[in-house]
Formats: sequence, structure tokens, C-alpha cells
Amino acid sequence: MTGPLAGSPYPSFGRDVTMWMTVGPVPELSTDSPNARLIGSHSVLLSYRNSSWWAIANICPHRGEVLSDGLVQGDCVTCPGHFWRFSLTDGMKQGDERVRVATYPVRLVDDVLEIEVPDPAPTQSLREILLAHARAEDTND
Repeated sequence: MTGPLAGSPYPSFGRDVTMWMTVGPVPELSTDSPNARLIGSHSVLLSYRNSSWWAIANICPHRGEVLSDGLVQGDCVTCPGHFWRFSLTDGMKQGDERVRVATYPVRLVDDVLEIEVPDPAPTQSLREILLAHARAEDTND
């Protein structure tokens, strides 16, 4: 079972901008305490709550503190830098619904946990970069 999908915080730009990445086999993850993982370039905090897996960003939006270094009580993690508390399930800051950490959709595939993360933007080839530069020079003459 996986956590509810609350909608992606990432714009679509007319193409798929997310991809599913493997976290690991569920038996290797702790269900008693949150699991900090680096998934691609995303620092993620995974937790098992109410019979579901959840994933939030492991970085506090205020000062960039690592949330997994903070205290976990119930369904919240407390930032070690300034003691803001975030829900492990929906990323909301307690006492201020305007502030939250990113959440990631989670799914199980054959007892392997996966999360959906933003797909990195495609890189331009050197040819594309030079052509764009040449076109810009042509319009400036």
C-alpha cells in the first residue's frame, strides 16, 4: 500500500517531467523510524505510517537543515536548526499551512519501494548551444 497522491508540485511543460526511481526492497527499510535516502539528486525522508509508505524532502525549506537529523515524534519530524515541525505524511509545517516540504508519490512494485521524482531537464548538445548563440548574434546585427 502506498500513500495518497496529493498532486505533483512540478509543472508539466507539455511533457512528462517525473520518473519513478527505486528506493529499495521493503524488507531492507525500517518501519519503526524514518529512512533517509538520496534518490537521484533528491534527499528524501521515507516513513511508514498508518500502513502506508510516505516520502517527503529531507531538507527544511527555511535554512536547508537536514530533517533526518531532527527528532521524530509521532507523525512529525522536528528540524534540528530552528525546531519547526513537519508532518511525515503531507509535509505541512505544524501551525502554518503555508509552509511545507515537498512530498513525493510512493508506490510498491513487487515488494520494492519506488518514488516519483522530477525528471531532470534534457541537456542541450554543443551543436544546439552554438546554433542558439549564432541565431542570437544574427538578430543583434
